[in-house]
Amino acid sequence: MFHIRLWFKMASGGEVAVEDALNVLISVTEKSGNLRNNLKKDILKAVSSLRKEFANLRNEIEDKNKLIVDLEMKAAETNTVYQALLSGVGSG
Repeated sequence: MFHIRLWFKMASGGEVAVEDALNVLISVTEKSGNLRNNLKKDILKAVSSLRKEFANLRNEIEDKNKLIVDLEMKAAETNTVYQALLSGVGSG
């Protein structure tokens, strides 16, 4: 539980670094007069694809984190019921 949420927190910091790196690539395509037009298009297409995939990964991580929280709550509820049943068995 703690490990995954901590990883997501660290990953979101990495997200800024990835976005910065992608912006550098775009900046290079805009500033470079020597870069052939087809290479510029390839770089821009690759950056766009990477952004989409990172967004998909971020959404998937968020969905998995929500699922983990739900499962943790269900496990805690089940444990509470189990402990109550154990207490009831010993008292009779």
